[in-house]
Amino acid sequence: MRKYDYVAWREEGQWTAHSPAVPGVYGLGSTLSAAEQDLADALHEFLDYLDEIGERAPAPKRVTSGVLEV
Repeated sequence: MRKYDYVAWREEGQWTAHSPAVPGVYGLGSTLSAAEQDLADALHEFLDYLDEIGERAPAPKRVTSGVLEV
């Protein structure tokens, strides 16, 4: 089992969750919890697909967040 860091944000009433280690895979939901679960399901499906075609899963990356004033 791998652990992937992710970021999540809320926009126009919808939560989006994404792991930068896995481009193109996102989770969506009306709550943060729903978006997290949707991302977990999407990652599981994607990693299963990679396994089926003999491709290596992306390595997890550490994600740090912060606020920059520009």
